[in-house]
Amino acid sequence: MIDHQLVNEEESSKTQSPDKSEESENDNAMPKRPKKKGKKVIMNVALTKYQVVKKTASKFFGWKLTKKEDDENWDIFWTDASVEPEKLARMKIYQKINHFPGMYALTRKNHLAKNLNRMRKQLPEVYNYYPKTWLVPAELSDLRLYSSKEKNQVFIVKPEASCQGRGIFLTKKFDDFSFDDRYVVQEYIKQPFLIDGLKFDLRIYVLVAGCDPLRIYLHKEGLGRFATEPYSQPNASNLAKPCMHLTNYAINKNNENFVFNENEEDDGVGHKRSLTSIMKYLEDSGHNTEKLWNEIKAMIVNTLIAAQPMLSHTYRACQPDDPSNSMCFEILGLDVMLDSTLKPWLLEVNHSPSFTTDSPLDWKIKFEVISQALTLMNISYSNRKTAESKRKKSILTRSLTTSQEKKEIKQHEIRRAQRKRDIWEQNNIGGYTKIYPTANPKEYEKIFETSRQVYEEWAGYKKVNKKEEKAQELNRPKSQLMRTKASGFQKKETDCQNQRSMSIIMCNTESEAIAEGLVRSSTPCVYNRLYSPVKRTYKNEGLQSNFPMVHLDKSHQSEVPVRQSLIIETSSQNNKKSQSPCRKPQNSTIEDLINESKAIENLKKRLIYYNSPLKIQSVQLSHNSEDNSVNISEFQDLQIPKIKCPQIEYIRKQSNNLRNPAYWKKVLTRLEKQN
Repeated sequence: MIDHQLVNEEESSKTQSPDKSEESENDNAMPKRPKKKGKKVIMNVALTKYQVVKKTASKFFGWKLTKKEDDENWDIFWTDASVEPEKLARMKIYQKINHFPGMYALTRKNHLAKNLNRMRKQLPEVYNYYPKTWLVPAELSDLRLYSSKEKNQVFIVKPEASCQGRGIFLTKKFDDFSFDDRYVVQEYIKQPFLIDGLKFDLRIYVLVAGCDPLRIYLHKEGLGRFATEPYSQPNASNLAKPCMHLTNYAINKNNENFVFNENEEDDGVGHKRSLTSIMKYLEDSGHNTEKLWNEIKAMIVNTLIAAQPMLSHTYRACQPDDPSNSMCFEILGLDVMLDSTLKPWLLEVNHSPSFTTDSPLDWKIKFEVISQALTLMNISYSNRKTAESKRKKSILTRSLTTSQEKKEIKQHEIRRAQRKRDIWEQNNIGGYTKIYPTANPKEYEKIFETSRQVYEEWAGYKKVNKKEEKAQELNRPKSQLMRTKASGFQKKETDCQNQRSMSIIMCNTESEAIAEGLVRSSTPCVYNRLYSPVKRTYKNEGLQSNFPMVHLDKSHQSEVPVRQSLIIETSSQNNKKSQSPCRKPQNSTIEDLINESKAIENLKKRLIYYNSPLKIQSVQLSHNSEDNSVNISEFQDLQIPKIKCPQIEYIRKQSNNLRNPAYWKKVLTRLEKQN
């Protein structure tokens, strides 16, 4: 059934390439975009063999090509091979590459079968467009049982790693077979839709422009690939005739009956035709092509949803800070067959569909697919300058921004990039149609949720969660973990002194504490961030004199050993003029020192100036204005999380002098003498 199930035309590396005269004709016929001033986009083509890709970049877009694989100075990298996560992780934020790490979940025959079979078990009414498939030898016993019940069923067998039709055969029985290698076995579609008495399949081009969230485009143009011998029902006498049952180009092009298309305008003749000509033929024959097209769109979206959790997880693990969701894109070639009732069946998904151009029709269609995809991705040299400018700005403001503010900034950048992208794509969509996201966001909600659950179960995440929950019940302290974060500033009417108000984040479970950075996770943090949304409870208590770090909830202090508060009195106000640039200006008080918005930085400066290291593990400081005292309460058995934060790192590395009353008296005495 795999007709093209059978074969990967995508990898037909030995297919004919156009001769020089044909290439020159294509060059002359190729339209050119208006040239832009400034530096050119650099495209790395070291790992692609397709001339249509190189010429589209150099002649149509006017980009500069580089052929050095290890050259890191590029804006877009085009490769015919798959991309490893390490490659994506090393990329700069402005760079783009034409494959997603993890797309093998759909483009390898065995992984496609596994993923769609899992989804079909959960949603059989949705995933009924994929033929019944078995992986042997692992599922050989199930296959033999099924074939014994379905005596007349024909199966198509293809090696797991085959291409160009090698090793593919049709059979009815498996009793006498011993499979030493791995194979993918599918039910054969015995009653395909025929045109001119020939079996055919459709090569449909799909652009995946983003994975988190999904962003999918379908091109209106594609190819219809025909077998070269008239079709008849499979029987013992014709099972071994590949040019009757298989439609892949690599097999049929060598048949004496094969007719090449010699005129791109006459796209409805020959054994390779345009998708639009086939749709026109069906419409003229009285078939409902709009319904067929909608079924194909739903098939594409559902197939990509089955792999979306893996794609998203891999992408965000490599590039967690990309707001545009566009560092990767991919042109997939889906092989679809129509049966006699005009129902579409998915045969294969090709991650690198063949871009050889053996005919003018090939060149026309593949040039449109590639050039319009690159246009949609909005690749320009200005992206590099903008990214570099943002990087420098983030370095300057990094230490002045709280984690909550960083989240808000990131969400704002994502929304802004999304709006900008929507406008660009709407004006430059060309022959593509956006098929996801749809106008109705709830249309695929159930399928997404099922896909996420299936992926979590396959990845063993649910088992890990169950073990963590048991451990929490046995070992979790009764008290609740909290972390304070700056949420804004409040102005006092009396002395116009800035006071910090704190928002307290209550973490009732270990997973919430992990997400808030309070404790370490036993599972990958990226996975937790993507697939375990944390439910947080916020409340404002107007706490004063607290350092922004971990401490215990007041309502549960009695359950944890607490040392008695240490009270240190001072004899005078700190009202004299500062003698050092490290100290506060005139009219500074101890209350100012504790309560002001940058308390940690100011304490740090003063105590370093007096050569007095400070260690705060989990502490509250408060100032009593009546008796001018500083209260220091220390909580035991609580550690500051090991996160990369300059203030926390400084505090963690200091000595343990906080517990020594003599130390504080010495510090305050120095302050008094200096003032």
